[in-house]
Amino acid sequence: MPRSRMSTPPEVDGDVSVHVIVRTGGAMESTVIGVSRLSPKRMQIESNSRQRADTLRQRIEAACGGLIRHRAREHPNPLHPDSRAAGTPERVATPELRQLELDFKEQHYADWSDHPLPALAGRTPREAVQNKEGRDKVDLLLKEMENLEERAPAGSRFAFPKLRRELGLEP
Repeated sequence: MPRSRMSTPPEVDGDVSVHVIVRTGGAMESTVIGVSRLSPKRMQIESNSRQRADTLRQRIEAACGGLIRHRAREHPNPLHPDSRAAGTPERVATPELRQLELDFKEQHYADWSDHPLPALAGRTPREAVQNKEGRDKVDLLLKEMENLEERAPAGSRFAFPKLRRELGLEP
């Protein structure tokens, strides 16, 4: 049965300790279910689903008894402009900025095929495509990156066909 646990050791930022809460399942399966920020006077828990937030709250309240008190809950919509953090400037996508983004991506992907990646068990994409399992994994990585690029503003989208050809993965 999966169980939740806090990561160890926590990251410390001043008087705030940040704990990543993970659910462990099988031998190598773990899922981040929340992040806890603890200071001397406050505990803040974040999760990416209401169900996980409810479960975390119940478990923490049960463990702490009357030592803590729930005060507020927020459900921000990350896609809504009003949900941006206070003081976060709105990004203006000028043609110059889009070109800078595209130039950066081109430079990044120029030698991407030759860098070891954790998703490929430390192999480079060029090494991984040498067998069917590796080709499938690299193809999936590229599909995920292509999907993300489709959401980027026009003019700053990286085109992956050259990289696919280089790795022998053209559709």
